[in-house]
Amino acid sequence: MHFAGHARDNFASGAKIILARNVPLHIMRGMTLDQYMTEHGLSNVAFAPLLGVDQSTVHRLRKGQIPGKELMAVIFEKTGGAVRADDFFGIDT
Repeated sequence: MHFAGHARDNFASGAKIILARNVPLHIMRGMTLDQYMTEHGLSNVAFAPLLGVDQSTVHRLRKGQIPGKELMAVIFEKTGGAVRADDFFGIDT
């Protein structure tokens, strides 16, 4: 059995990997901003002030525009880590 914080050897590469437990699936898998906002019933108008942007920016982000580094960090924080930088690029971790 594998527990968070315990590392084990990756025999193929010799690298250490950390295995997580009790982590919500959306944190491990990630989700788009649009998915997050839909799931939480958030409108562009309601979410925009939390990010410090206008509603048209939120609309573009929901449709796939990639935010800058600073805004990406704010999105990560305001969504509790549910929307990560790699989620904007469609990278599956």
